[in-house]
Amino acid sequence: MAIKLGQLLRAEQRTFRLDVGLTEPVKVTYYPTKLTLETITDLQAALTAREMDKVAAILAEIISHWDIVDDDAGEMVPITTESLRRLPMQFIGSLVRGIGADVNPQGRSEEPSNGGSFSAGKRARRGARNGTSSSEPPATSA
Repeated sequence: MAIKLGQLLRAEQRTFRLDVGLTEPVKVTYYPTKLTLETITDLQAALTAREMDKVAAILAEIISHWDIVDDDAGEMVPITTESLRRLPMQFIGSLVRGIGADVNPQGRSEEPSNGGSFSAGKRARRGARNGTSSSEPPATSA
């Protein structure tokens, strides 16, 4: 039986934890199906050309949730090009590497875990300095 294109492009989400050297890692949820060859090529070209507005715009399309909150109200910082532009480059680099390591099939086991997601291997954890990876939906704040 053939697979429909829509099945490949469904809006599956994956979550991983990104160690940023603080007391807690940042929990990041993204759409792996939005990482197409075109998107990856555009992201690599933007990084090489240091077109940071384009890098921020691509990341804003890929990331669906994170647990970064503002200092005043404790509300989640919206995932927009503008908010990404205000973050330190070290964090942006870690974010790009974390997504790349999480989606990389070489860094995962051969068999999916419960729920159909693959668990991150040593390479993903070491390369991105992230913790666990899962397809669980992001926790909502009260």
